Amino acid sequence: MIAGIIEGFYGPPWTHQERLRNIDLLAEYGGNTYVWAAKLEPRHRQLWAEPFTELELAEFAELSIRQKTVQVLIGLTPGADATSEQVIDKLQPAIDHGCHGVVLSFDDLPALDAATKHREIANALIENLKTQVWLVPTHYAGITASPYLEQLIDGLHPEVLVMWTGVHVVNDSIHAHEARQRSQACRGRKPLLWDNTPVNDAMMSEALHLGPYAGREAALRSEITGLLINPMEFATASQPTLVSALAWVNDGEPYSAWLNFVDQHGWTEFARCTAFPDDPHWPGARPTDDWWHAVVNINPLGLEAGCEPWIDAAKQGAKLVLDARRLLDPALPRSQTTVLGKITLAMRWRSWQRLPVLLYGGGPRLRPVISLPQRVSLMMKSCVASTLTNFFLKILWFGSTFCTGPFVHPRMTAKKPSVPPQPETAPVRIWVLLDSSGSMESLQLNVVESLNAFVAEQAATDPATAISIHTFPSVPYARKAAGVITVLVDDVAAGSLVSFTPDDYSPNGNTPLYDSLGELLRRAETDNNKRICQGLPCQDPLVVIITDGQENASRWHHRKSVFEHIQRLQADGWAFIFLGSNQEAWTEAAKIGIPRGDSLTFEPSPTGLRDALSTASKSVSAYRSMTRPLRSEKRNSMMHIFEPSDR
Repeated sequence: MIAGIIEGFYGPPWTHQERLRNIDLLAEYGGNTYVWAAKLEPRHRQLWAEPFTELELAEFAELSIRQKTVQVLIGLTPGADATSEQVIDKLQPAIDHGCHGVVLSFDDLPALDAATKHREIANALIENLKTQVWLVPTHYAGITASPYLEQLIDGLHPEVLVMWTGVHVVNDSIHAHEARQRSQACRGRKPLLWDNTPVNDAMMSEALHLGPYAGREAALRSEITGLLINPMEFATASQPTLVSALAWVNDGEPYSAWLNFVDQHGWTEFARCTAFPDDPHWPGARPTDDWWHAVVNINPLGLEAGCEPWIDAAKQGAKLVLDARRLLDPALPRSQTTVLGKITLAMRWRSWQRLPVLLYGGGPRLRPVISLPQRVSLMMKSCVASTLTNFFLKILWFGSTFCTGPFVHPRMTAKKPSVPPQPETAPVRIWVLLDSSGSMESLQLNVVESLNAFVAEQAATDPATAISIHTFPSVPYARKAAGVITVLVDDVAAGSLVSFTPDDYSPNGNTPLYDSLGELLRRAETDNNKRICQGLPCQDPLVVIITDGQENASRWHHRKSVFEHIQRLQADGWAFIFLGSNQEAWTEAAKIGIPRGDSLTFEPSPTGLRDALSTASKSVSAYRSMTRPLRSEKRNSMMHIFEPSDR
């Protein structure tokens, strides 16, 4: 039975040495397969047509002979215009250097109508390379048939293994009957399970998955051709789950294997800190003071430096609990010092909650859900950080009144005004948040031209369309009061806007995306609420985000708070568009709650930006022309604002 790793995550790929060490681990614990398929390896996906470098081929050769019992396969995501001959020429050198097979990674592609081409490439590879060929279909999740799967399987070489992630992209459990249903959907072909655990990329990046392999019943083994787990970018931190999964494959006890491994490395208590309440390594809702003291003193050696934010936060959280328990001691006299101590503790807790990591069952627990071809969406498993929250709900008080929820100053939240019955039609208010960080400097003139064209196209369909345009960062900022974003225009009719000039757009600084977006949403929501209170005609807000880089400088807002804010606004009928360059736009958009169908990736070039804004402009115009019920239906459809042809 196939058992091992598919390095298939989004994020920094493993180093060559990390791959070698994990191949050694596979051999030690009964694994037999490693697949090279990291999404951000340049010649795996983005530059798929470029030949592998001499260094890459040399590394493939070393990986392939590292352990006699571990086979190495090389993954490739051919472009939409790829021919079988190109793919054969690309992968032949990898086979010549000792690799044991190839994997066609057709996952996470926008088109679901390329099955015939995918089948033809797979058949050509197996006939010409005379090696193993595995295939990740575009419809890789779910248990029902689809036109894509039917066309793919019809005539596919019987030795090509077809991968499957389970009912969803990420699954808390996978059952034998689900694998059987998938086999039936593939005309009796048993799936090769690509199990997305312990991976923590994209919207799961705030979680660190150090737990055992769980939720897979033993009967599943007889319904699949093998198991490949998708690890985290942290190669060492992925090992506890890997060892546990290999025990499951080999009919062992996954939890015992996991516990032995983390105990040997001194990671046990830290791993329990990262658990959720339904995980087997969850420490319970009310651990003892001894356990909290142990966490304060944890020192999990050997883990990557990237794990340090979780380690530091675990220690801080444990110290908070111990301080909270001390303040709850009935023998402690009620004094001004005690009250001030509780207030200070509340402030410390709020700061801890805002850390961009999840610990102690903190949530929501995010799960990307996909049941292709019908729908792509997001599941939120609500897991309250009960261990900490229960304590703080008791101690956060003023005078003699206990709080019944997390500490929030009365002036920090505004009551949402009651909304009168809404008409069938309403204008769209466009809010544009434009990245003006230093990396956009090479596109300055093109940004101005493309922005003017966007405004002109909106004015052509309705000159009264209200537009607000903000850029970020305004200047290198040190104080929150100074603001992060600069207002170019605010609530101005598109038809009356004067063309922008390069003087209006001066790129500089870093990319505080979360701070900028948080500030824009606060302004937009305040403006919208004022309109409601004043009885003005309602507007449907649409936020367009344009950026060429990933978040790297925010100080006051974090991913979780922005995600929750956007989710709440979407529930109120707000629409969002995310245009991103130098990144997988749909991945970055998903991190902040914007659906894949509302994002576009553009090339960091004058043509790329112009085409992206032109596509966005056409989609915005089409969206504005709809009635409000149709807009709602559009937001809730599979592809949302953009059509498949736009992507």
